[in-house]
Amino acid sequence: MKKITIFTTFYSVDRAYSLTNVVEEQIKMLLDNGYKPDVIVTENFKPSGYFAHKDVTLQYIPDCSRSNEGKLPESYEEEVKKIEEALEGILKETEVCITHDVIYQPAHIIFNLAARNIAKKRLNMRWLHWIHSATSPTIRCDTRAVSDVIQSKFPNSFVVYPNAGDIPRVARNFGYEEDEVKKVHHATDIPDYLGLHKFSKQIYKEKDFNGADVIATYPIRLDRGKQVEHVIKTLGGIKRLGRSVRGVIMDFHSTGGDKLTYRDELKQIAKDEDVEKEITFTSDVDKELEYGCPREMVRDMMMISNLFMLPSTSETYSLVAQEAMICKNFVVLNRDFPPIRSVYGDVPMYKQFTASINIDGYDGETVTTHSDPKAWYYDLGNAICYYLEHNPVMQMNTLVRKTRNSSYIFKKELEPLFYAENR
Repeated sequence: MKKITIFTTFYSVDRAYSLTNVVEEQIKMLLDNGYKPDVIVTENFKPSGYFAHKDVTLQYIPDCSRSNEGKLPESYEEEVKKIEEALEGILKETEVCITHDVIYQPAHIIFNLAARNIAKKRLNMRWLHWIHSATSPTIRCDTRAVSDVIQSKFPNSFVVYPNAGDIPRVARNFGYEEDEVKKVHHATDIPDYLGLHKFSKQIYKEKDFNGADVIATYPIRLDRGKQVEHVIKTLGGIKRLGRSVRGVIMDFHSTGGDKLTYRDELKQIAKDEDVEKEITFTSDVDKELEYGCPREMVRDMMMISNLFMLPSTSETYSLVAQEAMICKNFVVLNRDFPPIRSVYGDVPMYKQFTASINIDGYDGETVTTHSDPKAWYYDLGNAICYYLEHNPVMQMNTLVRKTRNSSYIFKKELEPLFYAENR
């Protein structure tokens, strides 16, 4: 595992400055994957958040003259030397140094020059220069000799940029070959960004919700009339279609009698459907959740999910269906129970799941059976996948959750650059 240093020019933690958030996300990714990075900041920096993490070593360097117009003071060479001396000690064992706009912003010219001097001495050290604008750095510098230096390619380095479409422009503007400009998308730690409850985070990470195509949440008391088996069998059908699935059964007030028997039966159904590992009963997660979940956890799971099914045989209103809709879930309701349509109209998908009233809405029951249940759930899964994968909002939500999360970006895009070589 390589020694990584992040080189910033920060003098404060300013989260209104997007670059601060990008760097903090990188620190989190490194920590989550076993690295203990050094982070360079300027004197008087007061750490907070992940900058203050126990496994992060802050390295302080002197600040220097900064000018957005690239104007250098007469004493700039002394400032370069002072920063270079500080960097030399800090980077002594560094194998990969990540910088942010050091080679781009005119205000960072002195830091840029000091880093280049180190690069000439440390030929075995890799530099990854994050650039946060493709604009040409035809740097406004009032010293011609310096201007020539900072417009030349930085030794032993790659430029890193968050989109592939700008790579030809970035390469041309910064003097690199196109294969020396590497794409690394900005990442989002989804549980942190959404402010999830600690147990929600636990479920999210342990069950790898990042990688799931379909996530369904069903908050219910384990009465048989809630027909949880339909949700599990539908997820089984979707899995047979080649999609990855997760299901969260948020069971509450279900600690005795037939509810325990029903839970065991549902777990057997999950096993039969080959989704045993994908289904979570929250009562199994922690002793604190045995009787029920905090309301914020229900909200959390609804925000994370993209599918909500309500196959219940009878409902007066169903607040959880409403909450699922607020959180932009695709909703499947029980066609055999007509009153639910009076509450939520014709927009949701309606499928027949049996009901405790006649289809005309009076006392009695409606029983729906299927000659080939496996095929029926397979077909239902296909219909659900169609809407999830063709509605632009649902489609982009899944895409971003799967490919812009911190784990994916680190493993697929960032960490490989630590071991890359110029060829």
